[in-house]
Amino acid sequence: MLRGAALKILIAHDVPCDPDSGAAGTVYQISKAFKELGHDVENIWSSDLPHRIKHGNLHYLMELPGAYVKAIKKRIKQGREYDVIQISQPHCFLPAKYVKEHLPDTVLVHKSHGLELNAVSSLKPFTEKEGVDQRNLPRKCLSKVMGVLLAKHSHLAAKYCDGTLVASAMDRDFAVEELGIKPERVKYIPHGVSNVLLAGPAVEYTAERHKKILYVGQFAFLKGPLILARTMNEVLGQKPEITMTWVCDRVHHDAARAMLDPAVLDRVDFLPWMSQEELMKVYDEHGIFLFPSFYEGAGKTSLEAMSRGLCVISSSVGGMKDYIRHGENGFLEKPGDADAFIRRTLELLDDFPLARRISKAAAETAKAYTWRRHAEESVEFYTKLLKIKRG
Repeated sequence: MLRGAALKILIAHDVPCDPDSGAAGTVYQISKAFKELGHDVENIWSSDLPHRIKHGNLHYLMELPGAYVKAIKKRIKQGREYDVIQISQPHCFLPAKYVKEHLPDTVLVHKSHGLELNAVSSLKPFTEKEGVDQRNLPRKCLSKVMGVLLAKHSHLAAKYCDGTLVASAMDRDFAVEELGIKPERVKYIPHGVSNVLLAGPAVEYTAERHKKILYVGQFAFLKGPLILARTMNEVLGQKPEITMTWVCDRVHHDAARAMLDPAVLDRVDFLPWMSQEELMKVYDEHGIFLFPSFYEGAGKTSLEAMSRGLCVISSSVGGMKDYIRHGENGFLEKPGDADAFIRRTLELLDDFPLARRISKAAAETAKAYTWRRHAEESVEFYTKLLKIKRG
């Protein structure tokens, strides 16, 4: 492979081929961007991998590492050759070991959307504070054992992978300081915004948009739904003219509703996952975006919201720390501090001129975060790793 030549890339992740979901959408967009740059890209999706073990962590521990190796071996036997194999989970340690031993001209890159061990470390004080672990003692012990084994995967991936790609400076620092990865073998590259959302300018920030608050994300503890609900209960209680939209998987709508005060429920609309085109319309109708995660690797939806001119109030974690400049193009608050989110939201609702300035700056910032840029910087990193491996 010469500098500037097309690379042969194999991207594997245990997710479906779905451009509109979280991790799957990220893998889809990255693969598409590589192809648009002229690289030869193949994918291994969840449909290409066995799922005989239904329990998620047991699947990761006992089935997925070997499944990745078998899928790669199958393609090699078919005569496929790759410059780069990129796998999006630390369970790539086994294929990384295989590549190191049998494919001297190929680099294997661990692509992380959020380092698992950093997530565990970041969440621990909040799970203890909120008392969310209601499992009995046997299940806690089993989970602890699985946690130790899964942590070992992360350390083995750090040992055997040629390089590690992360989506935030926070995860890059963790990879170097806690996992012991050499700085030259880890790269922070921010995620991008889809071309759908960047195709046209953000709509004008109006007084009508300003009255509408939005959240888009998984209904999972690390996303801080407790903080979101506490914030909305207080804000909607004080501001009867304000409404809110909560976008998450439909199966979690009842659980989300149960977190809200009955007095404000009639002003909260729950929407399911949707296509990027439909989501853009939702973004364009709202003015303030709340994102109170305890931990994030990238925080992609907050960047999407910025691209459509929303004023983002976010936890100071993950990718948000990298692209939000507090008070200029958004706001960063201490994770887990519901009072800070309440105070900031109320202050912003009372300052429409500030919201308009934030909206304009946010949309301008997001223009730089394209998947093409992500792919170009990834190729630079691959090229450096290939030079190291091939001497």
